[in-house]
Amino acid sequence: MVRNIKFLSLSALLSLGILTAAADTNVSTGDWDDNWGGSTPGFGVSFVANPTGTFTDLRLALASPDPDAAIYWTVRKGATIGDGAEWTLYTAPITFTGDATVSYYASRGLGENSEMQQFSLVYADYQTAAPTVSLGADGESIAITAAEEGTTLRYTTDGSDPNETSAVYTAPIALRPGRTTVKARAFKAGFFPSEVAQHSEVRGIEPPAAKVENLSVVLTVGLDNAKIYWTESATALPEETSAWTLYTAPVAMTEAERTLRFFTALADGQNSAVESFTFDPAAYKAAAPEIRFTADKTGIEILSEVAAAEIRFTTDGTDPDEASAAYYSALDLEEGSHTVKARVFAPGMFASAVVRFDYTHNPRSGNDPVSALESINADSEAALALTTEGGQPGLVAAAPARVGIYNLSGARVATLDLAPGFNPLPSLEHGLYIVAGFKVVF
Repeated sequence: MVRNIKFLSLSALLSLGILTAAADTNVSTGDWDDNWGGSTPGFGVSFVANPTGTFTDLRLALASPDPDAAIYWTVRKGATIGDGAEWTLYTAPITFTGDATVSYYASRGLGENSEMQQFSLVYADYQTAAPTVSLGADGESIAITAAEEGTTLRYTTDGSDPNETSAVYTAPIALRPGRTTVKARAFKAGFFPSEVAQHSEVRGIEPPAAKVENLSVVLTVGLDNAKIYWTESATALPEETSAWTLYTAPVAMTEAERTLRFFTALADGQNSAVESFTFDPAAYKAAAPEIRFTADKTGIEILSEVAAAEIRFTTDGTDPDEASAAYYSALDLEEGSHTVKARVFAPGMFASAVVRFDYTHNPRSGNDPVSALESINADSEAALALTTEGGQPGLVAAAPARVGIYNLSGARVATLDLAPGFNPLPSLEHGLYIVAGFKVVF
């Protein structure tokens, strides 16, 4: 027997008590269309109850009264029920990111479908009102004011748009030198975030700060989107662009005094005053080491007062470099006359001056080993020179110093107190002597 099945509209079903509307009166169920895209069941096909939609916490949750029915949804307008390519199987609440109309229906398969339902969302209806960002009452800060109660205001000062993890506004933001830009956004539970509001103010522009790190000059400025330009010209003006270099990395220094000039430039064409920094290499040169006999006169030790210093030395008369032997413990004394040179290398410093130590060791004499330099200040050693004036040998000193004269047996035979300039040597018995590291025949 043929049975005629009549399908009622959604409103008729509700009036008959077959379906009920959502009980939560605060929940929007959107605009429903009973006729758009509905299915037409064939002969002998059972009716599938329409699914329901509940919109809470900015998500649309779908449910079917029929436990055997699956729900399919789409945001494509004009989609036809049953076209699998246009529909998504519903598994979790649908999140909205803008204006959208969601169409959905329930199906048991084989053409057993409900009527198509729709929910339309206007994003602006669920968006928090944007705050006001303006100059503070004190004229030296930026204030943020909420447009509605119950909101949390979040802001940034780095040019990025605020999000849920940005700083929470609690008090006006103080203006910094240069341009200060504050972006703000309001957040409220159950609503979309507001539009981004912003305000900018410009105050005196901060010039770069200069410091020395690892023998390079580092320039920094605490302004957003600012650039730094530098030059070694003593007279260049900021508008003379060819005379300036854009700062992109620390400027390496050498053992020569250099003066850098620099300024801060903002994107809108505003510049700070030009500042300068003079690099003094002497302030970054490691102190020279000390070379001396060990207390028991059995070896030679090299000492440094520089933290984290590495001492390198030679015994062949050449100046030490970073590839020379590293000093770890006292050096053994060698018989005869010898020269030890040492130098300090330390992180973030130029290598020290080279220190020279000449000594004579004749163990058969029974005397202690002697150093022709033991009484000379290491800093003045390089300033001593052996010369002759009017047939008289002598030492030329740049600064006062005390010098011992030793015979080859290691015995001190005289002591000279040197004044700046030429100092004649005393008369001694004919022979070979050691004076300030020089071998002198009297």
